[in-house]
Amino acid sequence: MLAAALALLSAFVPPADPAPRSPAAQWDLRGTSIVLVEGIRGGIIGPSRHRILAFGYDWNRGAFRAVEQKLEPIPGGRQRVFRARDLEGDEFRELVHQLLELGLPDLPLEEPAECEDLYGRGTGIRFSHAARVWENQAPGGCTSSRSSIQVTPRQIATFDAAVVLLNRALGGGPLQLASALDALPLRDWSELEVRLLRRAVDVLREKGLADRVNANEARLVGVGKPGMNIRLPCRSAQPFRCDRGPWASPVGWWDLRFDSEGDHLLELRETPIPGASAADAARRTAFVEAHPELPAAQRELILAGWVEGGMSEAMVLAAWGEPVDRSQSRTTTMLRYVRECADREQSRVTLTLYSDRLLFGR
Repeated sequence: MLAAALALLSAFVPPADPAPRSPAAQWDLRGTSIVLVEGIRGGIIGPSRHRILAFGYDWNRGAFRAVEQKLEPIPGGRQRVFRARDLEGDEFRELVHQLLELGLPDLPLEEPAECEDLYGRGTGIRFSHAARVWENQAPGGCTSSRSSIQVTPRQIATFDAAVVLLNRALGGGPLQLASALDALPLRDWSELEVRLLRRAVDVLREKGLADRVNANEARLVGVGKPGMNIRLPCRSAQPFRCDRGPWASPVGWWDLRFDSEGDHLLELRETPIPGASAADAARRTAFVEAHPELPAAQRELILAGWVEGGMSEAMVLAAWGEPVDRSQSRTTTMLRYVRECADREQSRVTLTLYSDRLLFGR
């Protein structure tokens, strides 16, 4: 399939000149990410974004990975299904090299942004490498306009070849079932973030704390103050959607403050999750031990205190505990919780189960 796509591309594109050696060649690939999104084009309803394929460095596992998440229908709604595989460093480096050789970062983008699905595939690619981001987008709703920049058949063939290349890279090795805990961040990493995060992970590993954080969601905090601070959420601090408002980040993180050069640790401080107790961990462990038939990915979610589409009510109660309110109809159960939020004191969250299966979209 890839050979056919590349053969089609070669009919349009002359061989590229050898890429010049530049500072980009020395770029730390742990700061490079590639994301393929299917379903970026909206209409009467918004874009579905029913499949996301991400390539990048997993700071929790210390390895390059390919992680796919797909929305699959279940009675009453949808659930997310995750698959993943590890990539060798050379394999990821070759993937980046092939995208550069294809000339993906030199393809035109719609102007203005999001005005038109320029390549007509309903598919977006985000390629963040060497402090440069290339990303094609599409209208999120019914309103659209024609881009002032248009593409040629040769450029469409290049885009198609990149899509084929990424899909083939996912299937280049055995895939394992994964979970939301394995999702790679769909964001860019600055050189400073990569440098501090590399040091922070080393410090946490030395202190036996690495398995208590979600390093993939690290953020610089308080830049410009004495020293430099990087914040890593607690592993069990699951982001959630409030009943009123967007996705929220819960309280619970570790702060590591380094000197201005980023070499020496000045302070390590935990802000624990309010209300978290040893009883929560014991409840989750007891449930998992009592249900050895559960897939490894679901066991991992429950032990971390996460809920995810497809879980039964018993699994939700094991992960999050008893709700403040529960209501039930013939096929639907509503579980209401009060969760601590980073930017407000409390937020209400309602979980909906249909036929005893949690629906995606908390």
